Amino acid sequence: MPLVPRVPVLALCAILCLAPIAAAQPHLLSGHVPRAVLSSRPVERLAPNAILSLAIGLPLRAPEDLDALLAQITDPASPYYQQYLTSDQFTSQFGPTIDDYQALIDAAQANGLTIVATYPNRIILDVSGTVANIEKVFQINLMVYQHPSRGRFFAPDREPTVDFSTAVQDISGLDNFVAPHPMSIHTAPLSQGTPLVTGSGPGNLFLGKDFRAAYAPGVTLTGAGQTVGLFELDGFYAADVAANFKQAGLTAVPTQTVLLDGFNGSPGSANIEVTLDIMMAAYMAPGLSKIIVYEGTNPNDVLNRMATDNLAKQLSSSWGFSPLNATTEQIFKQFVAQGQTLFQASGDNGAYKGPIMPPSDDPNVTVVGGTSLTTSGAGGPWHSETTWSGSGGGVSTTYAIPAYQQGLNMGANGGSTTHRNIPDVALTADMQIFLIQNNGQAVEVGGTSAAAPLWAGFIALANQQAASTGKAPVGFLNAPLYAIGKTSSMASDLHDITTGNNSGFNAVSGYDLATGWGSPAGQHLINDLTSATTSPSFTLSTSVPTLTVRVGGSGIAAITVNPQSGFNSAVALAASGLPTGVVATFSPVSTTNSSTLTITVGATAAVGTSTVSINGTSGSLHGTINISVAVAAPTFNLSASSASITMLPGATAASTITVVPANGFSGSVTLTASGLPTGVTAAFAPASTTSNSTLTLTAAASAPAGTTTITVTGTSGTLKSTTTINLTITPPNFTLGAVPASVTVAQGSSGTVTLTVTPQNKFAGTVTLAVSGLPAGVTASFSPAATTAASALKINASGAAPLGPATLTVTGTSGTLSHTTAVSLTITPGVSGSVLVNLAPAFNVTGIVTDGVKFTSGGLDNGGRAYSASLLGTSQSFNGTAMTLGPPNVLDAVTSKTIPLPAGQSSILRLLATAVNGGQAAQPFIVTYTDGSKSTFTQGLSDWFTFSAYPGESIALSMPYRDNSDGTRDVRTMQLYGYSFELNAAKTVASLTLPNNRNVVLLAASLMQSTVLALPAPVSLAAQIRHQRRRQR
Repeated sequence: MPLVPRVPVLALCAILCLAPIAAAQPHLLSGHVPRAVLSSRPVERLAPNAILSLAIGLPLRAPEDLDALLAQITDPASPYYQQYLTSDQFTSQFGPTIDDYQALIDAAQANGLTIVATYPNRIILDVSGTVANIEKVFQINLMVYQHPSRGRFFAPDREPTVDFSTAVQDISGLDNFVAPHPMSIHTAPLSQGTPLVTGSGPGNLFLGKDFRAAYAPGVTLTGAGQTVGLFELDGFYAADVAANFKQAGLTAVPTQTVLLDGFNGSPGSANIEVTLDIMMAAYMAPGLSKIIVYEGTNPNDVLNRMATDNLAKQLSSSWGFSPLNATTEQIFKQFVAQGQTLFQASGDNGAYKGPIMPPSDDPNVTVVGGTSLTTSGAGGPWHSETTWSGSGGGVSTTYAIPAYQQGLNMGANGGSTTHRNIPDVALTADMQIFLIQNNGQAVEVGGTSAAAPLWAGFIALANQQAASTGKAPVGFLNAPLYAIGKTSSMASDLHDITTGNNSGFNAVSGYDLATGWGSPAGQHLINDLTSATTSPSFTLSTSVPTLTVRVGGSGIAAITVNPQSGFNSAVALAASGLPTGVVATFSPVSTTNSSTLTITVGATAAVGTSTVSINGTSGSLHGTINISVAVAAPTFNLSASSASITMLPGATAASTITVVPANGFSGSVTLTASGLPTGVTAAFAPASTTSNSTLTLTAAASAPAGTTTITVTGTSGTLKSTTTINLTITPPNFTLGAVPASVTVAQGSSGTVTLTVTPQNKFAGTVTLAVSGLPAGVTASFSPAATTAASALKINASGAAPLGPATLTVTGTSGTLSHTTAVSLTITPGVSGSVLVNLAPAFNVTGIVTDGVKFTSGGLDNGGRAYSASLLGTSQSFNGTAMTLGPPNVLDAVTSKTIPLPAGQSSILRLLATAVNGGQAAQPFIVTYTDGSKSTFTQGLSDWFTFSAYPGESIALSMPYRDNSDGTRDVRTMQLYGYSFELNAAKTVASLTLPNNRNVVLLAASLMQSTVLALPAPVSLAAQIRHQRRRQR
């Protein structure tokens, strides 16, 4: 729409946004019944007393005017370019009115819904309620459906009808067919190794400063004063983040966690995603003020909080969630209006063959693909880059081509001139990155999940530069990015990736659907994004912002001339603001490149800190940078190698006390200790030192338990310094744990629980186990009955065992020490008509071994690891069905074969299986019937070490370790998974063909009959559409 002459942006918004939202009439919403309902079988009604959390979305006012305003804000030729709104201004001009929002709150409460959360922009109202009440309010039936390949899910059987006075746009949370998930992040053990990687981390992997060396060489900007916001749907281990910073030799960037939707922040199976996002942003911008980690369960709630906070101008998401609704689009537009840019990972499975996983094709986000990076060596600059084969790219089936992509030549790259093309940019995503994740486990990792937060970190550098010159943030990147790509500036601003492909699109010169415009090339791109002057000019930078010099000494700093827009003249340097007794010299005094500044402090200089201005002059041009000069007297500090010490009574412990000289200190320091608890003595060797001394603490056998702070004092003349050591005296002990803590056993079958003894304070005793609380008809046995590490508790339920729950108490005793742990047991009816599938003739893998036995067969994963027979037992119960396992130390599992099935008409096939060497997505299991017809079940299987929660998959058994081929144990949690496939009960089964994949292994199978709940047929979608059209007439 045409705009009035130049006026402040708030006045423009006022002109555009006068009309309030009209009162909505009761109407039928659309887009809430997944298409999968049409190909799924209803099984039952969702439990009426179950509680659901919903997010009700409201429409914005004057959406057309908002679109017009966004076009002006993102157009460099517009007088309103980068005149962003605050979140309050956005709400005032475009958000639903206060009256509309309150009316919706009142209506929800009047209909029995609980208000869970409200938002300042009034776009979303979070509510909760029972299934029965939600069905009544929105006139739907919430059904549980069985999908042919994706397992069970719930969804409404018809579109919801809203009978509120306030207009409602959409409702999130009425189905769970597609759960939000991180992009298919790729990992491998460090031992696997990746060839031709040139990083400075373990195994030559990239970490820390490698990314800046490659993509921001010579850039002194660090992201200071900037904040990065991360969209996350899981938690992370703070210790992992700290360990990564330590491994990289970097000071930790502060993190702030914002929890939403009742999420408690506990790390789940996707904690690697959150940790990776934090580290990538911090590695590119190590001087960030903070990284805000937004964590929740409803994507719209998390995105909306990022918009209403408006604290981070650079945002990153490495998650996919479907479907997007109109409320999501409104939030993305609020980002643009406020000068925020969201970087979205494009995906890690190569070119899209069909619809693109949302939100990776949304036109209001910057989509990031992946590359494979080569540097000149460890910590070296960019050398070359090619397309990573997993880089997500393609043409949107949802969105028309946005204005910024129009006019591009799509002939060579295979793109579309009518629909949105992705990605927009790219950055390293190959499995070349070192990461500590999942509570201390180091892996090599890759994926566009790394590339998106790296770009967010890079834009933080640009926004730091913009802020330093009083300019607005870069904002939504795509408009200036595509403008740069269409000019000659691209050659110096971006690494144009021209080799490789993503199995659908080739990388070509210029824009392509494999890597977009490419990866950032450093300061040139920053200057162009922040509208650096086009007239020749220069800026000054320093190698150190603060220079500390002792009295009588000197210090140096490098002063660099940064030419801009073709500047190539010499710059004369001078210093001002020097305190008395301090002298500054430059070598050379005039330079086109860099000069060494030497600060010399005389003997009469006063101790203190001053701001010294370094001034550069070249003709009429001037540049200034400030350096903080600290004049310091000689002194020293103390440090202890062990800040916390835990000791047993009667033992000794040591800590090295180090004298750390500062400002030329060279004296001898005498050490003493105070605050010693009763029964503990301290001795220093030596008692006086100029460098190190060993402090030895000795605890008498009678020393009481407790924690004390010991103060170590160093004295040298009039100088003193202290350090503290926390000393804890504690006797040996142990804890007792059960995995799983809850087990279900069918009548006539058994289940296994692993008991783990965790030593504390050098406990080395043997723990004897006993169990109490067994119901009638239930017996239990331990293997072994006494252990120093772990034992398998096998629970056997007879056919007469009473149904229902029971609580078992397991007691571990060692001398006078005793601890208990509870196990919840549920007895269920035995499944009648189950028939075990005999896998023995097909066994071709040794996947189960006896603890302590060495083996050379390759094991379950063909890498020397196998399940423990002590933990698995000879049978397991899954969904109430007894499953028999093979014997240990021989062929006892099967992979990549066709297995005969017992002849008969069966309705369910249940399997106990796992993936090895990483999760295995979309694996075909084919059941052949005697008439030659087939049923194919496409199922993802999680790695036995990492549960990925593929649809239709559940953990059948969790175990505390697995066995290695050398007879040792790999003490990490392992899983065995259960799967159920619904067969054509009218046909006779003949065989099961497993995926032709060595990384998919089957351990047990059973066939059974099951009854199908008869339900009234839901109203068809076609009937609903006809009804809606009649109402519209």
